[in-house]
Formats: sequence, structure tokens, C-alpha cells
Amino acid sequence: MIERSQNYLANILSTLCAEIGASLFLEPVFQRAGYIEFKNGKKVFFKGTSFDINGQGAAQIAKDKDYSARFLAMSGLQVPEGVLCFSPRFTEKMMRKNAEAARQLTSFSNAIAFAEQHGYPLIVKPNEGSEGDGVRRIVGVEDLCLHISKLFNEHERVLVQRQYDGSDYRVVVLDGNVISAYRRIPLNIVGDGTASVIDLMQAKAKEIKNSGRNPTLVLDQFAISEFLAVSGRSSTDIPGDGEVWPLLPNANLSMGGEIEDVTDVICPEFSEISAQAASALGLRYAGVDILCSGIHQFDPSYIVLEVNSAPGLNNFGRSGKRKNDKVVELYRVLIENLMKEQNYDEKQ
Repeated sequence: MIERSQNYLANILSTLCAEIGASLFLEPVFQRAGYIEFKNGKKVFFKGTSFDINGQGAAQIAKDKDYSARFLAMSGLQVPEGVLCFSPRFTEKMMRKNAEAARQLTSFSNAIAFAEQHGYPLIVKPNEGSEGDGVRRIVGVEDLCLHISKLFNEHERVLVQRQYDGSDYRVVVLDGNVISAYRRIPLNIVGDGTASVIDLMQAKAKEIKNSGRNPTLVLDQFAISEFLAVSGRSSTDIPGDGEVWPLLPNANLSMGGEIEDVTDVICPEFSEISAQAASALGLRYAGVDILCSGIHQFDPSYIVLEVNSAPGLNNFGRSGKRKNDKVVELYRVLIENLMKEQNYDEKQ
């Protein structure tokens, strides 16, 4: 496994900048933002995993799950069917600015009507969010209303979507080319017939920590208890020998999910779909999330779940040397492209 680092990306950037004679400058306190200065004096900035490679407008559209789904659908891609709900606070604020527009905003009643039309389970999530925060599988109207109300305390817009079956894949695209692809497996435990869920979960956290990934979210017992309750289970239950129990509804790596590298087996159709999704949102660099039966051959019932304009690759890269090498190569290509766009001339 890759040796754990306080700043995985910064270490990669530092090495790559040294290779080309560029300088890396990091904000000294958190070291999460900075810039790369090339030998000709030109600079490109970054914050977290957001680089000066995607336009600001495109990145903002990708961040908005409802907007991005509309743009993806307009380009002919299949996206989740859902409804956007606006918080009373947001509606009241809009009423003061534009009463006519405020009257068109959807609310709780639209979510309930959507549920009555499509049935349960449903997926409810913040319209703008990442790393699986606030995502919950809903099985009834009371649960639906309670979770939307809870999200409205922190978010102005909430998405209610149909749940689709399939495996969750992340495909990373740079300038129309697939750089990496991997299957994301939700946080889960495997029973031995004697240990409880909480014991197995703690063992899982140690396993993740030893791999170099951050285990803190794995210990979010409240989120796990919520998900287990939906399935009629609890953290004190004892799974049978060999039984696999998922602990969260989403497969985000930051929430303890696991990965399977499928870069070498992604079929041409899904490579094209991924490139088309990035292009539909005006993104050169993107992580495209696809739900399908398998990425090795085309599944006509696929769904493009969402597109990330700043895909985080830390957990992917830290899960093995081969994967780390892919992440390093991706950032090498990204930096080389940024350097060329700064009218870089080796003779300068």
C-alpha cells in the first residue's frame, strides 16, 4: 500500500513540478490551495482538486445536480428521474425578489406526488453536495418528509430521485479521453456468525486505516444506524457467516466504500458516454458517475448519476501502487496541458 501522507495531492504535485522545473506554492496553514508557477512566470491556481482547467460556469453547473441532469438529458444521456424541492426559507427569500418565480418553485407536495407516482424506495439528497453527505434511501412518506425537513435545515434545495439498480462506477475523463475507471462498492461488512455489526464495523475501520485511507466517516454510527433501520436491522445484530451487509446507501470512497479498478475493461460505449457527459457540461476534466449492470459491456438501461468537475482521487490512489501510478500519470498529463496553455516555450 502507498505510504500514508498528510497531503497526498501536494506530494504528487511537488514531484511533478520538480520534473519540469516548475515551482509549487501552497497556502501555509491548511495546504489545500495554491498555485503552480512555470519557468516562464505564468501561474495556474488550484483549490483542493479544482484546477484552472474547467471553466467557472461549467464547474458551477456540474455542482448543481438538478441543472447538470438537465444538460445531460439535453445531450441525449439517460439520467435519474426526480423532482427538486425548495426549502420554505428559500421560497420566502425568492418571494421578496420575484413573486412570480417563487410561485413556480416545487415543495413538499411535489415530492409526495412524485413518491405516489413512482413508489418506494427513493433516494433523497442535497442538490449541491459531495462525498455522500445527506444521501439517504427512503422507504415511506413519513421518512420522506422527515429527511427532507432535516436537509432543509442546512440546504435550500433537495433532490428526490428514483432508486436504480446496478453497480456504481466512476470514470475519470481528461480532454475526451478516459484516464481511469473504477467500480465503487458501498461500505459493507461480512458476517462470521458471532460478531455484531458494531464489532465488524470497528474491524473494518482498522482495515481502512491500515490501507492509508481516512476512517473517520466509517465511524459515523448515526448514519449507519439510520441505514440499518431502514432495512429492519441494528448495530447490535449478528450477521450470519458469510453474509454481506451494506452499511450505507451510497458507494462514495470518502464514506468507507471500496474500489475495483476497471480501467482496462471499460467498453467503448461507456468510454464514449463518459466523454459525452463531460462535454455536455463543458468540462475538460471530470469524474462521471455511471450506474449500470457492468461497465465491461454496454447496458442500455444505464444511468449517468452525476458529474464531478473536481474528482478526488486520493482514496483511489492510496489503495495500491498500480492505482497510485495511474493517479500520478493523470496529474502529469493535466499539468503538461496546463503548461502548454500558458504559452510555455522551453527556450524561455
